[in-house]
Amino acid sequence: YAEGVITSSPVPRGPEKDLLSVFPNPGKNIIRFSFLNGDDRAKKLTITTLQGAIMKTIRVDGSVMGWNGSDENGRALLPGVYLVYLSDKRGRLSEVKKLIIQP
Repeated sequence: YAEGVITSSPVPRGPEKDLLSVFPNPGKNIIRFSFLNGDDRAKKLTITTLQGAIMKTIRVDGSVMGWNGSDENGRALLPGVYLVYLSDKRGRLSEVKKLIIQP
């Protein structure tokens, strides 16, 4: 597991059409991600600024996980709007979500 990533037991999922749910959103402290069926399509999360700077890359392992809001260097992300990209095992983009980090 990547530093700052916490695994968790299953929680209620978003709409079935979504492969990725982010909650709470807006959020602070621990952000939880859930993945539809935890299938092979969900392999990597990439969290970026709106300008495209990569803040964190997380390997997906299971159907639910938590993240403490830290960047690749272990520093807390500043409050703001970020994008969460879900990619499959071949690196193909599956879904994009907006994430708001609160102060």
